[in-house]
Amino acid sequence: MDEVIAIDAVARRVSLGSGARLDYDYLALATGATHSYFGHDQWAPLAPGLKSVEDAIEIRRRVLLAFELAERQMVETGSHPPLNFVVIGGGPHRR
Repeated sequence: MDEVIAIDAVARRVSLGSGARLDYDYLALATGATHSYFGHDQWAPLAPGLKSVEDAIEIRRRVLLAFELAERQMVETGSHPPLNFVVIGGGPHRR
């Protein structure tokens, strides 16, 4: 738990308020205080937000469950449909 004070995209390094520096391969930034379903609140049970540690744990739980169910189906039937995970950030664009 720390505060990001600088990002060096060229060196792929994040500097933290504590003085620590973290190198990264990929960096995902999620800014904003709330998530929005753009008037489609029925999407909420299917698309959890990602604004808190609890949200991240719920997403991890759902992804791991999808892998477990696919593995079970593979054992039972010899195949399973493809697993697709979609992460939308920064707000989907409306046309």
